[in-house]
Amino acid sequence: MKLFTRMLFCLLSFWFSAGPLLAGSSLDDARSAFSSGDYKKAGKLAGKAAKKSKSDSDKAEAYALAGAASVKLGKAGKGKAKFVKALKLDPNVALPSEASGDKKVEKAFAAAQKKAGSKVSDGGSGKGSDKLTKSAGRADHSPSNLKNYLPFGLNSYMQGKTMSAAAYGAAQAFGILLYLNRKQAAADADKDAKSVIADAETAGETGNEKFLKFLSDNDAFVKKANSEASLSLLLAAAGYGLSVVDSIMDPFHTSKSASVDAPSDRAYAELGTQDLDRTAENPWRFDLQILPTQNHDTGLVASLKKTF
Repeated sequence: MKLFTRMLFCLLSFWFSAGPLLAGSSLDDARSAFSSGDYKKAGKLAGKAAKKSKSDSDKAEAYALAGAASVKLGKAGKGKAKFVKALKLDPNVALPSEASGDKKVEKAFAAAQKKAGSKVSDGGSGKGSDKLTKSAGRADHSPSNLKNYLPFGLNSYMQGKTMSAAAYGAAQAFGILLYLNRKQAAADADKDAKSVIADAETAGETGNEKFLKFLSDNDAFVKKANSEASLSLLLAAAGYGLSVVDSIMDPFHTSKSASVDAPSDRAYAELGTQDLDRTAENPWRFDLQILPTQNHDTGLVASLKKTF
């Protein structure tokens, strides 16, 4: 019984303690890493901070730091793309103080400012260009979404929570398998007891001390096995229940599913910018884009582009 209590406690501890770790480090941690010269770590932490941030200004600040880190790593194209993303979220965003004075970073940021300020063609409709925001969004956490109720950690896995999915899935699978095992052991012990009782009655040894001790030990074993089966079922139920709560409420904001917002007041800021540092290796690029048409409906457009 102690084993199952400990497992249940470990599962609950994981749910309450691992969430904040999975949610990523704060922007302050990214700044510290940048200041210490660990630009790779700074870029990763800044990217996580951008995904976790809710306001555009906070996201822009994080992307600006991530862009500076990319430039410091020698990836000017990637850094410029992140600067553009930051400027589209907040035109007033400035270079992080940690990167001020660096000529390469300032040059990439200036180029991004020019690109972010350029007009986007609307395809000849005669109107000012509509704008689209592409953001790292969250998965559908609504209670009506049946995917949030999938068992064995699949609900968490579909939201990008790999570690949580493994923990929830293991708890449910182990709990169910152990429940079946203990129930079968109790049934086998009960069957053996009935056979021994029948033999004792035939031999007239129902008052034998060894027989009575066997009955007592067997009864204790059956009770223990049934108790362990109940705890195993509780473990499986707890794993499933926590996974559903995590999928619907997402208390630690760890889901990573991406979404594209409907046309809004933002420019097509990020279309193509993420591949700036790979254009030399990929002169031809196939794109699928969701664009507004003249009647304000959205359509899926495929294009094959040549990069010069």
